[in-house]
Amino acid sequence: MASLRTLVVLAIALPFFSSCASYFVRQDCNEIDWFRYGRDTALTGKRLTGDATVKKCEKVEANVDHVALDRGFKVGMEIYCDPDTAYQIGRRGDFYSMAMCD
Repeated sequence: MASLRTLVVLAIALPFFSSCASYFVRQDCNEIDWFRYGRDTALTGKRLTGDATVKKCEKVEANVDHVALDRGFKVGMEIYCDPDTAYQIGRRGDFYSMAMCD
């Protein structure tokens, strides 16, 4: 009987804890500077398509500023694709994604 009671309590409490976790994730997402996030993503040679942070924030219905994210990504791409930047990345021995630039 005690195990049935425990299961009922867990079944009732689980959605509560899940919604609390979503609340905190949403709060974290709402504090992201989306322009900077987009720029920094481009500067690491990565695309935004399938980005885990963006997906996570969209899943909890946070305020993802897609316009700022896109603008920041484009600014980061300009910097990343500059020949001087490519040279510096290569000098450091870091990975450079040629597919990112035309």
